[in-house]
Amino acid sequence: MISYLGIIITIIFTLEFCSVLTIDIHLTQSESNLLYSHLQTPIDLSLFYRKLLRSNGIDDVARIQHIVTQDDIQKLNLVNKCFKSSDDLLNALKIIASNITGILTRSDVDKLSPALIDAKVNIGCAKSGGRVTWKNVLIGLLTVTFINCSALCGAIILPFRNKPTFKWVLSGFIGLAVGTLTGSGIFHLIPMAFNTPDRDPQHTYLDKALITMIIIYIFYMRDQLLRIFLNVETIICTHTHGGDDHVLTESNCHGDSIPSKFANSKDVSITAATEQVFKKSRTRGLIENLKKMKAAGWMIFIGDMLHNFIDGLTLGAAFMVSIGEGLRLSLPIIFEEFPHELGDIAVLLSSGLTIGQALVMNFLSACSCYFGFILGAKLGELEHFHPWIYALAGGMFVYIGLADMIPELVAMGDEIEKDYIEAKKPKLREECYELVESIIRRGELILKPVITDYFKAVLIAEDTESLHLHSKIYYVFDSLCHISDSIVVDLIPLIEQRLTVPNEKHRHDAAKIIAYLTSAPNNDFAQKYKSLWNTFLTQFKTGSSEIQLSCVKYLKSYFTNHPELKTDLEDVMVQLSLSTDTNVRLQLMTQIRSITNSNLIDISDKMKQILCERARDKIWEVRKEALDYFGYVYKKECVNANWSEDIQKQLTWVANCIIHLYYQKSTQDKLLVERLLTFYLMPWDVKTDDKIRVLLT
Repeated sequence: MISYLGIIITIIFTLEFCSVLTIDIHLTQSESNLLYSHLQTPIDLSLFYRKLLRSNGIDDVARIQHIVTQDDIQKLNLVNKCFKSSDDLLNALKIIASNITGILTRSDVDKLSPALIDAKVNIGCAKSGGRVTWKNVLIGLLTVTFINCSALCGAIILPFRNKPTFKWVLSGFIGLAVGTLTGSGIFHLIPMAFNTPDRDPQHTYLDKALITMIIIYIFYMRDQLLRIFLNVETIICTHTHGGDDHVLTESNCHGDSIPSKFANSKDVSITAATEQVFKKSRTRGLIENLKKMKAAGWMIFIGDMLHNFIDGLTLGAAFMVSIGEGLRLSLPIIFEEFPHELGDIAVLLSSGLTIGQALVMNFLSACSCYFGFILGAKLGELEHFHPWIYALAGGMFVYIGLADMIPELVAMGDEIEKDYIEAKKPKLREECYELVESIIRRGELILKPVITDYFKAVLIAEDTESLHLHSKIYYVFDSLCHISDSIVVDLIPLIEQRLTVPNEKHRHDAAKIIAYLTSAPNNDFAQKYKSLWNTFLTQFKTGSSEIQLSCVKYLKSYFTNHPELKTDLEDVMVQLSLSTDTNVRLQLMTQIRSITNSNLIDISDKMKQILCERARDKIWEVRKEALDYFGYVYKKECVNANWSEDIQKQLTWVANCIIHLYYQKSTQDKLLVERLLTFYLMPWDVKTDDKIRVLLT
């Protein structure tokens, strides 16, 4: 086949010096037969015409010196001009193949022969010498700059990362990136790398490429459907105490409490990656931060440089072909760069850089795109290099779209789904609780013995299954306390018995739930069940350090919600202040400060006595809490009439303690003295020695 085409081209070469403006060309019978045998259909003619142009050094019609337009055909202005395709040639000569057979006649071929010769010798069909102009380069550089700026714009929207629509918008960009990258690679770049459009002028290869894209989409949907149907999250019914803020959480109890079933798991999204950075203000220089930057940050920086260089190489070669080709390849790069660089900035931030430093590093990596563009523009002038650039870009586009962007799209979808579920959980939990409450209230007579037997089985039995349920059974007890008093009455002896068992864990779990229930607002649980309350106070006073630490964190809730229990709790606090466990004494000081900061006048003498004694504690942390609070008291109500003479006399210990600490060798003690003097006792601009002299006098 190739040899025959070579012969045909040779025949045309022999006619180069014939007049191509006439159709008076005579071929021998053998030449005519050979030419006609290979130009029987428009497809054969199209292939031949492409090879004819390629023999002139033209691989792309955009490089033809002068292209025939429709206006030229109408005005018959065809001198020194070239048809860009065989279809235009057929239309100009008004040659139409048979509607039935689709075959060119011999007379049609005879009409085409002069035009084919003209395409070989016509200067209009020569390769354009000035196709690469400043316009191509300028528009290409502007496009590269726009792409880099669009990537840096990701930092602008980072402050809006907590907005509900942020993840939806970002997932939209990621989806666009996946579609444009894989579509450009499969439909355009890879076929161009294999010169498929030249061999298939009807573009039937696009049908196969479409099947490839459909298969990718089907497998993506398969994975998502499997994740939906095989990873169903179970929602557990919990509730809060009506409209109040006293819920079983660490924030309200100042520490340990019954663990929440809905504790948020660690978030690995872009939003979570930057959350910590925005809470801190780093002032270190760029060089210092680069020395301490994590390996992940350097990997992102180097990977971005290589990635952007290849992007620039692709765009440089594409813009040298034509402006349209360059803009066509720019779209997938723009859609990919925005979400991709947003994630890269987040990684750089989490690696130890500030926002400004991360943007500088991102800009430096983006500058490699300019170097790639310049190299691609130079290589784009080489005819044989285009398929290699298309192959390089096609592989990169398909890989980034499938291996990088689709996982990001899946992760973003999971985050959106999680946010949606979390937004619905409060309402679902409330509805679930109301349903259970309604069932228990209506079937109280039937369910009461069943619930009591169940509690006995779990709390009294010591089998493995019951021990597993032991801690969780208190969730049920807490809920029942707000649903049915008659059921709770039968359960109180069981809970009280748990406070006295030898097993330390059982006592600990029971003490925590009693502390939580009795400190909750809008209930008289402690007053109603005095026996249980007294047993609990005994454990609070004499129990293990773990029990005391768990219960002492509810002191503020007690004093805020139940001032009638103040006397009982102060006796417990006196006992706790003498504890041998440093953590118990320290936590007690913290709670006393939290309780009394709101109203100093209501501080009882017992609480003041505790503070005075702890101001002389041998442990510095405990001593600091007590003395720091006394400094606060001095500043607010040093001469308040509500202080008894005994307490006012004891307050002189504070000055003595400060003087004592001032002459200690410990840096901690000296810093504590400076804090007390500066913040509470004397003007900040007085020298420390002068402050001590005032105390001594």
